[in-house]
Amino acid sequence: MEQIKSENPERYNPEKDLGRILTNMMNKMVQDNSTLDNEINILLGLNSAIFVFTATQIERNPDSAAILTILIFSAIASLSALLAIHPPKIFRRSTDERSLLSPDKIMSMDSFSRYKNELETTFADREKIIEEYALTIWNFSRYRKSKRVLFNISRNVLFLGISLSLFALLYQM
Repeated sequence: MEQIKSENPERYNPEKDLGRILTNMMNKMVQDNSTLDNEINILLGLNSAIFVFTATQIERNPDSAAILTILIFSAIASLSALLAIHPPKIFRRSTDERSLLSPDKIMSMDSFSRYKNELETTFADREKIIEEYALTIWNFSRYRKSKRVLFNISRNVLFLGISLSLFALLYQM
């Protein structure tokens, strides 16, 4: 840090760079969340395809423990993947406070001018800016964590179902 300051004093300016740093953090979080959403959708599609395929196979082989096992586990994995898309409130942990940047807070304002005044007041004070970004990042991170937990549950349930189904298939042979 000192090396940057001494080589080019205009290059690093905490006052000017704060907005860029916070915006970069927010952009990374949005990008990570988008990647997680894609992973959830892929897993949901896979779970659903396995469920539909095994549901048609169970009619032909009603006594097959392997097919019944993967059918049950793919159904559970599909449900947890569906929950991961938009976790229920019991899975979400966030503060009771909402940032001015959150859709809930925006929609709670009774007019555009009131929201504009709130933004102007907040963004006139450096500490308030940091607080708003920190609150947004905190809430967003907590929401993403709940999505990640449900995604992991879905993935692990599917893996367990496939494993148990393979063992059942080998046992039947």
